[in-house]
Amino acid sequence: MSNQYVQELNRLKAQTSHLGSEIGDQWCTPDWLYLALNELYGPYVVDLFTDGQNSKCPVYYTADDNALQQDWLLALGRGSDRVGADPMEPTKCFGNPPYSIKRAAKGRNAEHMTGMTHIMAKAYAEHLNGVPSHWLVKSATSESWWPNELWSQVIHIKGRIGFDPPTWYRPDEMAGSIGGAGFGASLIIFNGEDRLQKPEEYVTREHLMDVGMPLAKL
Repeated sequence: MSNQYVQELNRLKAQTSHLGSEIGDQWCTPDWLYLALNELYGPYVVDLFTDGQNSKCPVYYTADDNALQQDWLLALGRGSDRVGADPMEPTKCFGNPPYSIKRAAKGRNAEHMTGMTHIMAKAYAEHLNGVPSHWLVKSATSESWWPNELWSQVIHIKGRIGFDPPTWYRPDEMAGSIGGAGFGASLIIFNGEDRLQKPEEYVTREHLMDVGMPLAKL
């Protein structure tokens, strides 16, 4: 049986209409942006947080799977096999994570499903286990979850990024028009290799669009 978090999400998806505020942290990565990041920093073969409809990779986890309770190394192997990856080019996991803190059930002892502090802790644990993962997140360097001493590298995106509503979103007739959830974004990298930190870098939104838009059209 699905846990409480999944049940609530499924009820939301099943509604005949939605308000923009109900999207919450279910905004999706635009295809052009994912394809640009994959081209420049991938290849990605595992999508760690999806709703089952917005998956970007051949292997993915949904809320039913709870990525925080999974062995990402096994998933990475499955993903590499599925795409016939070049063994000389390490494949990586990708995540556009939910920010709200949710548990699988009520109670202090219930396992966490989401929440950036828990997600970054899991990413670092998997990094120490040899799993590289890349995280498209808000540029929120002042937040307590920001993994200051833990990341391998951070790529800051210059220019606000607009995200897409989920495919299940059906706007209520009384709902106003919604724009993409735009904010400054960064790519946090855990390389799965060492504990060294490379200098932070920057990439412009325009460069990402130049790379990703032609790929999206294909």
